Amino acid sequence: MAFHSYPTPPPCDDRHTANNDNSSGVDEEPAAEPELNPLANPFVPRAQNSNEALVPAQDLYEAFTPAQTQELPYGPTVFPPIFPLTPPFYPFADVDQQQLLPDYQLEGQTYLQPAFLTQMISHGHQQAGFLPQPQPQPFAHGQLQPHAGFQQPLPRTALPTPYLDVTAYDDLTGHGIPSLAAALAYSPFRDFAAEKRPTQYGVIRIENAPYATMRNEVLSLLGKTARVVEYPPGSSNYAVHTTFDRLSGKAYNTFVEVNTEAEAQRLVRQFAKYQDSHKHGRKLGSRPIYVHLSDQAELMESIFPRVKCVQWNGTDPVIQAPGPGESGFDAFLYEEELRGMMRFAEKPGRTQFCKDCPQRVYEAMTTLLQKFPWGAQHLYTLRDRNMLFAYLQQLVEILVEKLPGLAPELVNKLTPQLLGNLVQTACSCGGFSSAQQARLVVASAGVLNLGINLHPLAGAVPFAVLSIAYDRVQGPEKALVDWYVVLIREATGVPGALEPEVHDWAINQYRGVFPGSTFGWYALPASYQAQLGMTMAELATLEAREFSRLVGLMLEVGRARPDLVPLAPAAPVA
Repeated sequence: MAFHSYPTPPPCDDRHTANNDNSSGVDEEPAAEPELNPLANPFVPRAQNSNEALVPAQDLYEAFTPAQTQELPYGPTVFPPIFPLTPPFYPFADVDQQQLLPDYQLEGQTYLQPAFLTQMISHGHQQAGFLPQPQPQPFAHGQLQPHAGFQQPLPRTALPTPYLDVTAYDDLTGHGIPSLAAALAYSPFRDFAAEKRPTQYGVIRIENAPYATMRNEVLSLLGKTARVVEYPPGSSNYAVHTTFDRLSGKAYNTFVEVNTEAEAQRLVRQFAKYQDSHKHGRKLGSRPIYVHLSDQAELMESIFPRVKCVQWNGTDPVIQAPGPGESGFDAFLYEEELRGMMRFAEKPGRTQFCKDCPQRVYEAMTTLLQKFPWGAQHLYTLRDRNMLFAYLQQLVEILVEKLPGLAPELVNKLTPQLLGNLVQTACSCGGFSSAQQARLVVASAGVLNLGINLHPLAGAVPFAVLSIAYDRVQGPEKALVDWYVVLIREATGVPGALEPEVHDWAINQYRGVFPGSTFGWYALPASYQAQLGMTMAELATLEAREFSRLVGLMLEVGRARPDLVPLAPAAPVA
């Protein structure tokens, strides 16, 4: 491939040259290495079959301001949701503007036949370890076909995480332009829903507990020696799940996850021994409670009681053939369930159950996010995920609004810790995009410091599935994330990198709305409406393929023009 016709780039900072001008004769300290910052200069796209020169925005924030008065000859302009530093990442086809409003009305639960082929082809990024091989479920007339019997899920091994090393950027780029396989292995943009494998923890079931029981009362009942699971580990957000009817607001049994099956058996024997010696069970409040051994399948059935034609193999859903008169599996959640939770959050006095324990709806949403089968990406669509996030964001906003002016009797029930548990679970579950995680953090930033290690550019990430690695202790190196941002941004400006219709859409959208997009002209070759009907497995494969193509293209260009790819300083020779 020849790149002799490649447009001359603007002068860039050479990380490997030094300033030799020292007219004063005084030894000067070497200049510090400039920090790689993708927002240092606004995105200047290279001209592609256009005689008009694009004028870059000079002010950083001006680049993210819609040009309301500019007349565009390219058709109607679609404005994105109002969110700080978030470019419009909706692909090139016609988009209903109502879909772009932050308070849009959710549609009814329908399982659409996706516009994309469900037959997934193995691509280079999967062979390089970027994503595990998908296990697609075929569609027939818009209805999911059942699995062949009750299948044991395939074991997944833990994937290496070189992108979390503190020296990841130097290791990747310190020896010149890396290979595509190395770039994909070090990529901090990953499909964590597919990579994370839920652990099959031990479970106990507590019966006859008062419906107003609080989590700390359950933990006190189990004792300090009980090894209760934390979501995420080290967060003090303990896995105490009180099953909650999302339509009536009534609470049922309480489930507790512990580290091992042996620990669950030990707790059951401990409570049985007390009951044998005292002729009644331990009391929680004024009621005697009874502790039984349970499992993950029973817990999942209690959390998702309305799901149809699903048999739980631990935390893994296995679709069964519908029986006579049954419609078959269509979704894990229905909008009326989430709408019912919103009513209880807005007006807890609607039922006696929520009046006495207004925290139950937020705990139920936390449990829902912790146990949702995110890894079964072939069983839910982008529309389903976005619907869940829309109600989650409203719950967070309601709780943030209520916390400053609580009545004295609610101070110990609606707490900042309750909000922190909800937001931390949403950011660490692997099901939401980086932009969605950033919205939740921004919504709760005025209430408490969550200590969530989100990248400063998380709110501008255009991917719906691939997200920046999240870790409570240490996230990916900032320079590493910025390096991939620069690659994607520059790759979208390479002549011929984008399909003509995608390029035309990008000119229409980004020139009039966001001339300085952080990720350049990135857009998926599928309309937003088509993406809503895709399963998350299909969308993940499409995004990973486009990510791999753009990164590989820029690395190939960089071998001909090394000044276009930023590299870490070479290590000194010993």
